[in-house]
Amino acid sequence: MDFKNTLHEVFYQFVGDDQLRPNMHAPFEVEGVVYATNAYSVIYTEKKNCDFDYNQNSIPQIKNVLPSQTNTNQLIDLKLSEFEEYLTEIETSFKEESIECNECNGYGEVEWDYKHYSKEFECPACDGFGTVDKSKEVPTGGKIHQEVVIEIKGHAFLLNRIIPLIKTADLLKKDIYLVYSPSEPYQSLVFKIDFLTIVVMPFSNSTYFKVIKQIA
Repeated sequence: MDFKNTLHEVFYQFVGDDQLRPNMHAPFEVEGVVYATNAYSVIYTEKKNCDFDYNQNSIPQIKNVLPSQTNTNQLIDLKLSEFEEYLTEIETSFKEESIECNECNGYGEVEWDYKHYSKEFECPACDGFGTVDKSKEVPTGGKIHQEVVIEIKGHAFLLNRIIPLIKTADLLKKDIYLVYSPSEPYQSLVFKIDFLTIVVMPFSNSTYFKVIKQIA
């Protein structure tokens, strides 16, 4: 299997969309390693494995916040198929499009009449452009998972935060291994899928969510 053709899709599962954090909107390279992060998960591998475009040094200090220990090599049995029943809501996103201005019918100017006087002015509705931007919500083709929890070694993860890990294993047709499990609560776990390392932050307030799977 040609993994390089798949890694673009894999990495873009982990990018962020927070408008206040534009450096997380695309994968990036730091010192020969390509990363993608959305603030609660990080995926990375050596750049020689990646043939897609990425930025440079978006978060140069990223290595300083990632766990470097290994204390286990546990096979983690997670399959996408077992979570299909929790796909309940249709995922949507907002799309901007330009439409013809109704006030000037796309001309960019409006005519003012007073008795036998007339004069054309820049349309105040579209500022003379003839079009206005309109935002509409459109389906993405995906679905949103319910807010339920998976527990791994006593650490709780919201399902939607762990799905990219599971989907990565599914896309690469490889197993998931847990390689670092901290004893302290609310510390990141580290997983390996072949040559990829994926770090995921547990959910700190899972008391009110249903636990649907536990891995000891």
